[in-house]
Amino acid sequence: MLLKRLYLCIEAVLEAHGDVGEVTKRVKSALRGLRSKRTPVKPMLAPVEATPKSSKPAVTHTRIEAPKPKLRPRKKIQTLTGNTRIKKLNIKKELPEVISKKAIKAAAAKKTRTAKPTAQAATQEKASDAILGKQLKELETELKQTKAQLKQASDAEKALIRAEQVKDAALKKALHEETTKLKKEKP
Repeated sequence: MLLKRLYLCIEAVLEAHGDVGEVTKRVKSALRGLRSKRTPVKPMLAPVEATPKSSKPAVTHTRIEAPKPKLRPRKKIQTLTGNTRIKKLNIKKELPEVISKKAIKAAAAKKTRTAKPTAQAATQEKASDAILGKQLKELETELKQTKAQLKQASDAEKALIRAEQVKDAALKKALHEETTKLKKEKP
């Protein structure tokens, strides 16, 4: 009996599965003889079987059934009913007019001559730019003024709303005080 306990104690120390606390519990219980049966402890890692280098891996054969061909019904050819003759359309082909290179060059030169701005056109353009610039500045100032007016109006509206809220709160408070007075006078 003593040998058995000693064997269990040595085995618990050698295997040492778990943390230090668990091992010490096993040793103490083995020494005291409190445990009647040894609890089975699984090893941390599964034992790896050593295979010789010359051995081939095991091959498992599985039987595959031959695939059955799918039965598909044949497509029905639809025939056209009625008059199937094609009418010939009389389409006239219109070919583009051939223009010579000289005519193209002459048209391009004419465009460049008319496209060159004259001194008068440049001065008119500058004058129109100045007028448009002035109009733009006037519109911007007008926009600023309207924004300021809108802001003033919104501020006034907010002030009125706030005054109404203060007035409502005061009325509520007065009503509450009056109701409490009446409740006190009733009994």
